[in-house]
Amino acid sequence: MRKYMKNIFFCVALAVGLINSEAFAAKPVITKKDQEKISNLIYMASPVVSTLAGSSAKAFGFGRQSGWCYQVFTGDGNFVVSGVAKYVECLVVGGGGAGGFHGGGGGGGGFVIGSALLTPGTYAVVVGGGGAPTTGNGGNGSPSSFYGFVATGGGGGGGNLSNGSSGGCGGGGGWGTTSGGSGNMPSTSPAQGYNGGNHAGTGGSGGGGTGEAGTNSKGGDGRSGYEEWAIETGTGHGNKYGGGGGGVWGGLTPGVGGGGRGTDGSVFYADPGVANTGGGGGGGLDWGGVWLPKAGGKGIVVIRWRS
Repeated sequence: MRKYMKNIFFCVALAVGLINSEAFAAKPVITKKDQEKISNLIYMASPVVSTLAGSSAKAFGFGRQSGWCYQVFTGDGNFVVSGVAKYVECLVVGGGGAGGFHGGGGGGGGFVIGSALLTPGTYAVVVGGGGAPTTGNGGNGSPSSFYGFVATGGGGGGGNLSNGSSGGCGGGGGWGTTSGGSGNMPSTSPAQGYNGGNHAGTGGSGGGGTGEAGTNSKGGDGRSGYEEWAIETGTGHGNKYGGGGGGVWGGLTPGVGGGGRGTDGSVFYADPGVANTGGGGGGGLDWGGVWLPKAGGKGIVVIRWRS
């Protein structure tokens, strides 16, 4: 068996140009790094990948050390299992909430982990969009889902004299004495997200993240413990998902995990949540133009299975 595998490696190496025919005749040495490249190429051409389909989807042949293979959905699509039942795990992040008008940062989209044994069939994947800014509270993000695992969209940041909205992660409190929106709505265990920050005075607070609550000085960070998913697929932001957006002025710092920065009304404009992280949008001012609040980032669904 080892002899046949060695021949396969040499043939693939010739096909992709890692070695040439002269080198092959001279008994080439294929490095360990080259072997890893070839393994991924063989994987990408395997029947396992061809049984999976999805709009805006990508199949990854990474994670070979851990034995996991990944498929990423950045938009709605289908996950198709054929042949035999397959055990899968999924990471589902809702769309982030938008920043508030004269106020708080948007909350990150909710974060849900699930697992299931899927029989052959087609399974719908829904990826939630980020919330849109308004002239009041930012709009809430939309939920993402796969096989009954639902991550709620993030709550919009509070506007002038308004509390943040509730959602997967709560939006930050707006200008004045206000409260952050509640996270983990509806309630799940473990929590899919945390509250937005409370606020007192001028400016606005940070939106809640999937790993911690927002505060008067920053958006909440995304959840820890799932960095491998982000690293293996090149997704997330800072290897996290669902960071809270920054609020206006003192609370402008966003959370790690795709949150958008809030504006300080002088040097920094508000930023949107990073696409396909579920990050909350940055809070803005009512001055018009570049100072306005920004949208939340679209969510994401990642599915993995053993190779």
